[in-house]
Amino acid sequence: MTAGPFPPPPGRPPAIDWAEALARMDGDADMLREICGIFREDAPGIRARLAAAAATGDLASLQFAAHSLKGASATLSAGEVATLAGQLEQCAGEGQDEASRALAAAAIAAFDRVLHELEDVEAAIRRVA
Repeated sequence: MTAGPFPPPPGRPPAIDWAEALARMDGDADMLREICGIFREDAPGIRARLAAAAATGDLASLQFAAHSLKGASATLSAGEVATLAGQLEQCAGEGQDEASRALAAAAIAAFDRVLHELEDVEAAIRRVA
């Protein structure tokens, strides 16, 4: 993965591949900013649905929430989240309750890292703007 505007914590790759994300937007930084904003706006709802479905063992809802998260994170080039969400979507679809709950916890943790990285980037932009 390509480092973003700030180095990730030691031993951890960046949560977002910024070069890939910008390339997905054909180099349009304004579009990337807009996608980041949409991602942040949608994040609380996606995260809440994912956590609630995992807590209740509602595999159909978990599969749907994982699918939403997979698409959103892939668009943003948040590879770890997209991969975990894809695995979760498959496990939940196959009725694997315990594996789905474990993957949901991992996906939520990775999702939180993406959100923190977005917050750090936005704070840095505000400082220099």
